[in-house]
Amino acid sequence: MRGQPTTSRIEDAGLPHPDPEVEEWAGVLHTFVDGLASQLVNTPGAVGPETAKDLLRSLLHAVPPARPSN
Repeated sequence: MRGQPTTSRIEDAGLPHPDPEVEEWAGVLHTFVDGLASQLVNTPGAVGPETAKDLLRSLLHAVPPARPSN
């Protein structure tokens, strides 16, 4: 997520990110994508593919860049 460090250790894959802001944004993105997918499936035509893509891009642009580590 926007420059955040990742792990290459499989043991760490399910652990929360050490930065709580990253965890919060991951939850926001997950909720948004679930809701958008539900809307696309349950009300086809209400939101077109281009609008869905634009909405997702708008949210991704709102994700703040990584903060410099100390």
